[in-house]
Amino acid sequence: MQGQPLRFMMDLREDIEEQDRAIISFYKRPNVNWAGPFSCILRGDAATGEGVTRHVLSTAVLKLTKGFMIPIGNTGSTLLFEGEPDHLVPSTSQTLVESDLFLMAGRMVGHSFIHGGPCLPGISPAVIHVLLGRPTETATIQLQDCPDLDHRQTIQLLEGDAELTEQDKKAILDLAMSWDLPGVTNDNRHWLFNRLLYHAVLGRTVRQIKQFRRGLKDTKVWSLLQERPDVVPLMFPRQSEAACCPQTILNNIAWPAEEEDDDDEDT
Repeated sequence: MQGQPLRFMMDLREDIEEQDRAIISFYKRPNVNWAGPFSCILRGDAATGEGVTRHVLSTAVLKLTKGFMIPIGNTGSTLLFEGEPDHLVPSTSQTLVESDLFLMAGRMVGHSFIHGGPCLPGISPAVIHVLLGRPTETATIQLQDCPDLDHRQTIQLLEGDAELTEQDKKAILDLAMSWDLPGVTNDNRHWLFNRLLYHAVLGRTVRQIKQFRRGLKDTKVWSLLQERPDVVPLMFPRQSEAACCPQTILNNIAWPAEEEDDDDEDT
């Protein structure tokens, strides 16, 4: 790799919120050669070398699916992708779009891929389909792709031919009207199911996906994805197929809190 060396520095003695801010600030920097030599320094830790770099890249990618511990909007944490494993879709929060956080996410994924770090697992195939510039009308969307369980339950009422109760029709009408769609009739039931599902998964995330694509383009991996379709499942693997490494294991261990020794209290 050639170009100006790229250095990242984070202080492990600071709280998680400040560490997350350091990651976000780093990946929001403009005009960066993300393919250039990359090195990391962790203040408060004597470790150096490739292990530190892998740790930083693993932490950054993990934050995309587990959330950043910083308040953006009205929440205590910031989650960019929502839903269940292998059906993750971008958050519909417009605040995240206006903050260019999906641009940042694309850079994170591309940068990690370039430098041998972990890839982003569990993204919905429908989102990947649109991300790659393919027509939205040819995307295969599943009910599991809808991250809002209330919306999913309402849309699911339209599946099959079971008779709808008045309560069912009202729930469908309320959701449909909120997205400028008509209520259900005998003739439009199948069409309305597909339109509601499309809007729940892709219709409300168009800007997010475009911004994510721009981030990938910033890292220069976009042309590779276009020329080598076989690379796509490597960069966006299924959750069950994602490569497991020591850092992945450490990130998913729920460490027990230390308990006071009862014997010490009696002395």
